[in-house]
Amino acid sequence: MCVCAPARARVCGTPAASTRHVYLTYENPLSEPVGGRKVVEMFLNDWNSISRLYDCVLEFANSLPDMPSYLSLFAEIRLYNYRKLVLCYGSTRGSSVTIQWNSNTQRFHISLGTVGPNSGCSNCHNIILHQLQEMFNKTPTVVQLLQVLSDTQAPLNAINKLPTVPMLGLTQRTNTAYQCFSILPQSPTHIRLAFRNMYCIDIYCRSRGVVAIRDGAYSLFDNTKIVEGFYPAPGLKTFLNMFVDSNQDARRRSISEDDNPPSPVGVEGMDFMTQHQSQQFAKQPQGGGGVYPQLTSPPGPYHGNVAPSPTMMPTQSPGALDPSSPYAMVSPSHRAGTWPGSPQVSGPSPGARTHGMSPGNPSLHSPIPDASHSPRAGTSTQSMGSNMLPPRKLPQRPWAASIPTILSHSALHVLLLPSSTPSLGPGLAGSYLCSPLERFLGSVIMRRHLQRIIQQEPNLNIVSSNEPGVINFKTEVLKCRVALNPKNYQTLQLKVTPDNAGPWSLEELQVLEKFFETKVAGPPFKYNTLNAFTKLLGAPTSILRDCVRIMKLELFPEQAGQLKWNVQFCLTIPPSAPPIAPPGTIAVVLKSKMLFFLQLTQRLPVPQEPLSIIVPIVYDMATGLTQQADIPRQPSSSGTAALMVSTILRRFNELHPARPGECTIFASVHDLMASLTLPPGGRP
Repeated sequence: MCVCAPARARVCGTPAASTRHVYLTYENPLSEPVGGRKVVEMFLNDWNSISRLYDCVLEFANSLPDMPSYLSLFAEIRLYNYRKLVLCYGSTRGSSVTIQWNSNTQRFHISLGTVGPNSGCSNCHNIILHQLQEMFNKTPTVVQLLQVLSDTQAPLNAINKLPTVPMLGLTQRTNTAYQCFSILPQSPTHIRLAFRNMYCIDIYCRSRGVVAIRDGAYSLFDNTKIVEGFYPAPGLKTFLNMFVDSNQDARRRSISEDDNPPSPVGVEGMDFMTQHQSQQFAKQPQGGGGVYPQLTSPPGPYHGNVAPSPTMMPTQSPGALDPSSPYAMVSPSHRAGTWPGSPQVSGPSPGARTHGMSPGNPSLHSPIPDASHSPRAGTSTQSMGSNMLPPRKLPQRPWAASIPTILSHSALHVLLLPSSTPSLGPGLAGSYLCSPLERFLGSVIMRRHLQRIIQQEPNLNIVSSNEPGVINFKTEVLKCRVALNPKNYQTLQLKVTPDNAGPWSLEELQVLEKFFETKVAGPPFKYNTLNAFTKLLGAPTSILRDCVRIMKLELFPEQAGQLKWNVQFCLTIPPSAPPIAPPGTIAVVLKSKMLFFLQLTQRLPVPQEPLSIIVPIVYDMATGLTQQADIPRQPSSSGTAALMVSTILRRFNELHPARPGECTIFASVHDLMASLTLPPGGRP
């Protein structure tokens, strides 16, 4: 059955009406009489859908003359047939959004997709699809939807590059998988990132190519309180400051005020200033000429140099739409907690309207620049990383990171996209490529783990320190200091000094420090790796020095000379190791005997595939013998490599008997690397 429904269209407010024909086709069920009730209901539902969608399209058409030019360039109408509206958006028009009215749910339905060369790829806005639908059903305005899509496309493209696949072996429970980043949308413009269920980053997408980032562990209701389930990330404010555009001196001055607030005042003085400030905000003009209002700071209403804490300042929520946007919108984040099925985390919703500091409020004293005029806009990741601003030494404020930091979209891409670790050579950076944000948060986690490990290790003693973010501890002969790299805050650095005039050389100490930074505390930031290294630090000096010499061969294989194998000190048991313990567990055991694992890789020309073997080694401190560990559960046919390793180590012990007080670990391993030659087809 075909029904022709003439529709009168009035476009852009013109008095002349035009008629369009909409053809609706229905199949009448055999059980229904001709012209039955079912067909009538379907026709009425379709007519209602046409009416609902037409209201949105008519409003959109009327607003086209006043729409900013960047939105006109951002999106175009691909299809409108009275049943659905399809818009293509993005720089290449490769993304699409379809708006329809669903008669069954009596709500607008939004679907996202990709077209053209991007067809088959995922639309970056899929992660906030639910929030977009809720926003559009509350305020069915197409221009507002395009504004949000424009403000969030670049940030979401960067956020979607973050690793979300669960990983094993990150904690003591090696069989438990932990998700690296969890993406938790709170509203169309507020994305929460949870890192390994410990740290939380709030990202607020704003207009004019900027985002506001804060530590989501602090409650927006009271930034002296912590959201349950999360921990504040020490040093986050200083780390984010490195990505602020260098030409924004005014903003950097405002950040200095955030990190260095004046002394608090009494309650009575605070109440007076709060009232006075509210009056000043009410008198502030909203229009600044053109599309965007001026966001420069009004004259400070405060007396002297006294400024209230951000917790007391009645400002707009960062989750609200940028006031510079010409389209007023109720903050979607205000409804985040009531949306059905919306991903939530424990604690108060950071998207709710609270007395928190807003990145767009004049009280932040941060004029937001146009990203298109930024010298870094559109630059590559390499250029942004190389021009990273040095951190400023500021006194620690517990709530400093709760105040948003404004970053451009290009800076956000540098922050979230994988890149090589700065200040490390290609051979030392490792194979795990991750983003600067992951390196910072991972380093903070490792520093937190180290504090707990030191308390559990009998051979390590914590030393009290007044330096924020610094861990000082000592062994019997070494003093150790662990802190974030002050140049980039993306790696943990170990500084070792002898407690007295001992046998340590400067080169040995530097090797120990470099091994910690590149092989222990770096990606993928495993607890057991750090735990194994601390056990080595607590070993007797002779053993630790031999281990450091092995580490030197790993860090600088070109210095191995005529050795036939490269060596790698395994701090956790690799999957291909003999079945002594589950993979991922600590590979260093230090009691009356020492058990550790080495991975030997053949030194062959590049075209050939080198062979790698795992060698479990036991060092007897009483006898000074270094030999291959016996594997009771290993099959009798253990392989050619294992038999040859045992033979070489046993022969070395016979030819070079250990002298009292002498450690034979390095000498035995060095002889093994020089003598081991597998026959063609030898089994590992």
